[in-house]
Amino acid sequence: MAQDDQTVLQSEEEKRRQRQQQTQVPQLENYELQRQLGEGAFGQVWGALQKRTGQKVAVKFLHESGSHSWAYFRHELERLRDVSEHPGIVTLIDADLTAQPPYFVMPWLGQGSLARLPERPPLSQVLDWFEQMAAALQFTHEKGILHCDLKPSNVLLDGEGRVRLVDFGQARLHGERGAFGTFGYMPPEQAEEGSGNSPDIRWDLYALGATVYYLIAGRTPRVSGEDLSQLATVSGTSERLSIYRDLLRQRPLQPLPVDAELNHLLAACLELDPARRPGSASQLLQDLERRRKGEPLLCRRPWTLIYRADRFWRRPIHQVALVLTLLLLGVLGASFYQTRQKNAELQLQICDMQQERGVAMATSDPQQAVLWWQTARGNLPGGNLARDRTLKLLIRYHLFHRWLWRLPQPQRSLGRLAPAGDQLVSVLPGQVPVLYAAASGEKLSELSRPMVSDLNEANLGYSPDSHWLAVFSQGNQVTTYQDGQLKQELTAPSGILDLRIDDRGQVEVLSGSGRPLALPQPDRAAGHYSQGGLAQTGYWLLDEGNLLRFYDRKGNQQMLWPVSAEVVQAGERVAYALGPSAGLLEASTGKSIGPRLLHPQKVLALCLSPDARLLATTCEDHTMRLWQLPEGILKVSRPYTTDCTALQFSPDGKTLAQSCADGKTRLWDCQNGNLFELWRDPSPAAFIEFSAKGDRVLLGGTLGGLTVRESVPPPLHEENLGSPIHSLAYQSDGRLWIGSELGLSAWDGQSLSKPLLGWRIDQLKISGNRAWVHQKTGAAGFRDWLIDLSSGKSLYQSDAPWLAVDFAEGRALAASQSARFLDEISLPDGNRRTIPGMTFPPVDCAWLGRQGLVAGSNPTGQGLLQTWSDRTAAPHSEEVLAKEPLVALRVHPDGQRIAVAGQQGGVVLWDLKTGKVADYHFTRCVLDLAFSPDGRHLAVASQDGTARVFESGNLSLSFNELAHAQRSPITCLAFSPDGNWLATGCEDGSARLWSSSTGQLVTSWLSHGGPVTALAFDKAGKILATGSKDGKLRLWDLDPSDLPRDLSTVTGLKLNPATGSITLGKGGP
Repeated sequence: MAQDDQTVLQSEEEKRRQRQQQTQVPQLENYELQRQLGEGAFGQVWGALQKRTGQKVAVKFLHESGSHSWAYFRHELERLRDVSEHPGIVTLIDADLTAQPPYFVMPWLGQGSLARLPERPPLSQVLDWFEQMAAALQFTHEKGILHCDLKPSNVLLDGEGRVRLVDFGQARLHGERGAFGTFGYMPPEQAEEGSGNSPDIRWDLYALGATVYYLIAGRTPRVSGEDLSQLATVSGTSERLSIYRDLLRQRPLQPLPVDAELNHLLAACLELDPARRPGSASQLLQDLERRRKGEPLLCRRPWTLIYRADRFWRRPIHQVALVLTLLLLGVLGASFYQTRQKNAELQLQICDMQQERGVAMATSDPQQAVLWWQTARGNLPGGNLARDRTLKLLIRYHLFHRWLWRLPQPQRSLGRLAPAGDQLVSVLPGQVPVLYAAASGEKLSELSRPMVSDLNEANLGYSPDSHWLAVFSQGNQVTTYQDGQLKQELTAPSGILDLRIDDRGQVEVLSGSGRPLALPQPDRAAGHYSQGGLAQTGYWLLDEGNLLRFYDRKGNQQMLWPVSAEVVQAGERVAYALGPSAGLLEASTGKSIGPRLLHPQKVLALCLSPDARLLATTCEDHTMRLWQLPEGILKVSRPYTTDCTALQFSPDGKTLAQSCADGKTRLWDCQNGNLFELWRDPSPAAFIEFSAKGDRVLLGGTLGGLTVRESVPPPLHEENLGSPIHSLAYQSDGRLWIGSELGLSAWDGQSLSKPLLGWRIDQLKISGNRAWVHQKTGAAGFRDWLIDLSSGKSLYQSDAPWLAVDFAEGRALAASQSARFLDEISLPDGNRRTIPGMTFPPVDCAWLGRQGLVAGSNPTGQGLLQTWSDRTAAPHSEEVLAKEPLVALRVHPDGQRIAVAGQQGGVVLWDLKTGKVADYHFTRCVLDLAFSPDGRHLAVASQDGTARVFESGNLSLSFNELAHAQRSPITCLAFSPDGNWLATGCEDGSARLWSSSTGQLVTSWLSHGGPVTALAFDKAGKILATGSKDGKLRLWDLDPSDLPRDLSTVTGLKLNPATGSITLGKGGP
């Protein structure tokens, strides 16, 4: 890579003189010269050995020529002295300007210069040298010194491979006269002659770029080796400089086989226009760092958006982020595809069921069948063309069948509850209104004048005190009744949009012509409005063009809104729907309140809560949504399957009732959106009304009649444990202990504690501060604990699984499931005494005074009872109670009798005093049994979905069986502490409350997504806790003042024990 890079000012005569002097070896007193290292424009460099220290040094001698003076030598020494402390610049060791010839001494850098490299270096090494040379130039420029002759031969390598700048003979200060450099490394403006050619920092940056270019390409930029040889033959300096400038301007810069950013950086250094080169070596260092980080280069400003984006994505961290993002998108895409496929399969299954229901109803109810097929077609996933054609043909055939249009259309009844909540008026179009008792549904009386045929809610109105009733009757008459008695008939306009009556019987109507009138004020204008309402300072009207207009009492229009559905009013608020949106307005002025409520599809129906704080909407996507007003916050979104026929809020706004075309009525908790009641009826409800207290729901049938349902408020509290609940028990201090898959937790009325033990808890029994816990520890492992609940510490742990435990007088009696013995554990010290001698494996045990009772079965399948005395420490009697294995044992509160249940359904009442069977009753497979606290009743839960309540004296049924709606197995039961109520839990997810004296269904909840597995009353009997396999714990308020009263004494009604509903027959009065 060596090349002849002599300076511009070196003539042929000077070269000849140098060659003559080269043969003369200078002699120095302190240095022993060894060999010549190099030859430059102004002197020679020799390798030498310092005699005093033995250090290898480089000695530079000055040539004295006619064109150069000794001042040049001093100049270089001064420049070298100013900058030699930088690690990238050669250090000055010694100098003598009086010697013949003058010389100075520098360290000997034995690796040679960049011009004499044995082979082309790798690009990474060149870039390191590039950065080191730029840093050295930055240092010299900050000192105010310009090198002016940077080239590969003036850059030496030290022992560590780092570069050092040498030969500052041409260096200049800012503002001094110019200096010529070396062809191939000198920028065109430096080759200009004249006094105005002042040194510039960008000269050195050009030379640096040319040096790096040479190291990468092995040639100088724009000028070839042949060009340099021809320049050396030219005698005149001016002519040589002119030819060199022309070569630079004529030859384009050839790009190097390196990355684009490095090419751009070198091209910027080698720009012929100095204004376009980097402004300083510092900027060059910044660009090298920015290139390393993948950031945009400063030399490429202004940056285009495409360039900035390209550099952004070329950074390693961004590339990694892009790869991870693409991987994440791929995973999400695959997950979305799988979910979409599963949804399509589910939609297809739903479509199959809807099509089958339509086929089943095609003969009895063709209209409903068409609705099912239309719904199925809407749910049909794409790509099922054959199924779509089949559904389309079914729909067309039944729509255009001639007798379909001859079927009578169902009539819709209308109802209005009195403000006092004691009575309700219900009417069919063109029929006489009927008054019902709201509490029981009993028919009170019929009014005297039939209603108009075109019913709407504006046709009925109660006075605030509930004594006056105004009815829009046939013949355009408004008939008023006081306490059910006809009072007067007032001529009314042809259409009434709103009707109000005060406590004095004065009637005000909003006529169809859009005028508020105090009857009997006449109105001869034609009516063209379809709906309207009165407010305190104005009124609103809905015209035939679906424009909602608001007026003040003087008739001045204030606001205009387009709507697409019926408008509803609650007090001074009006709710409207427009396509897929809904909103809230002031009833007097029409001003908008809060944001618009957006839906995915068209809004079909609206319902405002009495305080106008909640709005319920139904949509074409078969979803009920609950909005908090006026904020417009979506609180609840719940899907339903068939068209919604009625919506109504309870008076306190905490419950929303929804009836659908499939005959199902749902009660929703407005606080959390949970479904806590579901009723099924043969036909849908045309209207829904709540009683004043909210404890009754009155459902008006589409063909008349009234159904009264018991209603309870939503749960007092709900906790989601996230794992199935298996057992519940209240402690005397009011804490509720929950056994679940996670372990043993406690609810103190405020928060849920962290689980103890950490394994599944199957059974739990509490006595005082002691608890027995039957814990499943693995696939087939069990462990039993006696725990002190106050401290959470274990009192005793069994080495054999127990099947049952009972507490008495500070002791625990435990029956081992696998071994035939009993354990008596003394509390709280945990001492154990084993009672041997069991002749059969026990299944249940109990304390009775100082006597232990154990139930089980022998190998022949007979049910056995064994008694044991703590004084003798051995069994002393054994009785055969049944011809079937026993599964449960319960002791009567008086201690004189016990009840045992057999595996096949036999229930035996055993008199301990006489030692004989008091009575026997056979039922289906028994799942649970319990005595009432007062000892009057024995309740038995069965696999057949019934609960039977017996008189505890003789096992005679107190009343008929207590059955849940679906006849699902009753899994658990519990008496209230006072014995008045019996709670039952069922596999269908329902929990019901019964009167233990009459068997009357008091109330029911269908609120769990899985079987109800545990029930527990608190000490006061005012709270019932229910636990389910869905992992939810719910607490229900059972305050007797809020529970519905016993309806068994009401006459003239039909009570359905399975559903708890009171119904009248269909049709009119």
